[in-house]
Amino acid sequence: MGFIELENIKKIYNPNTTLEVQALKNINLKIEKGDFCSILGVSGSGKSTLLYLLGCIDKPTSGIYKLEGKDVSNLSEKELAKIRNEKIGFVLQDFGLIEEETVIENIMVPFLFSSKNKKSIRFKIEKILKDLDIFDLQNKKVNLLSGGQRQRVAIARALIIEPEIILADEPTGSLDTDTSNNIMNIFKNLNKEGKTIIIVTHNLELAKETNKCYKIRDGLIYKV
Repeated sequence: MGFIELENIKKIYNPNTTLEVQALKNINLKIEKGDFCSILGVSGSGKSTLLYLLGCIDKPTSGIYKLEGKDVSNLSEKELAKIRNEKIGFVLQDFGLIEEETVIENIMVPFLFSSKNKKSIRFKIEKILKDLDIFDLQNKKVNLLSGGQRQRVAIARALIIEPEIILADEPTGSLDTDTSNNIMNIFKNLNKEGKTIIIVTHNLELAKETNKCYKIRDGLIYKV
């Protein structure tokens, strides 16, 4: 039994209409706890759709998605939100940050409606900021940061909930080569700490940096 297991997953948009699109076709995938995987594919291949399903943001049209042995395919939105908030950290290509807010305010976003002790949260944030080498930027507004600094903030926000899984959608897509390498080294270190990391990318060189690589094309997935 895999940590993450997809069985005959299909995702169809606009079913039974002239606009029907089969984004995913009979996807079978098994990812073990602690894996560092990449999903390689061109734009429109279905890789982002697959990531949204893995992240419990979207549901499959058919098939079974098991997370830690539990079928989450047909859970309610509330139940899926609980999984996202407790187990999954997201890192996006466009960073997904609030531009006019400071670094610390952005990282605090997952706790806006939390009853957790703010002092203990602050201590945790400071540790992550130091680990990611952006401690000195904590009171700086995000719109004043470089692309690499913004991505580190996005990673910090993903880590603050202490997720078991990190899903990254083109995390280096808008960064230069040196900065991309730095961000990948952060992911490698997180993987060494036991995080299960799945990166979606169109970049073959980036995909080669991971321990397992899958290619998605026309809604079908292959092991590379």
